Amino acid sequence: TNLSILTGISYTTETAETFSLEYVYNPSGDAVETNPNIMFPQTHYMMIQLLRDDLFDRFDLVSRLTMCLDDASGEAYASLTFDLNDHMDLWSSGTWRFNQSQRRSEPDMTWQISIGLEYTF
Repeated sequence: TNLSILTGISYTTETAETFSLEYVYNPSGDAVETNPNIMFPQTHYMMIQLLRDDLFDRFDLVSRLTMCLDDASGEAYASLTFDLNDHMDLWSSGTWRFNQSQRRSEPDMTWQISIGLEYTF
């Protein structure tokens, strides 16, 4: 069987910040040998996230840290969206992967930055 367990908790403050903490247990960890493209190739993961909508009535912020507790590898992610008007958003996001050298399936990329403009009808 391929059963994983996810448990977590979130707390939202009166000023609209949401803090989340999650733990994933994947008993089929170390399955990189059989399937190098699985999302959680190890056994124990922890995710910490901060979400803030309508910061200064114009910005949305997401920051997330995902760590593999087995090999100390992980990924840090941040995204900032700026509301230009009722139909347009300008956004930027960045990802930094660290301690990935133990994983044969991971690409050589250690960081990525994206910028975009979104129009909604």
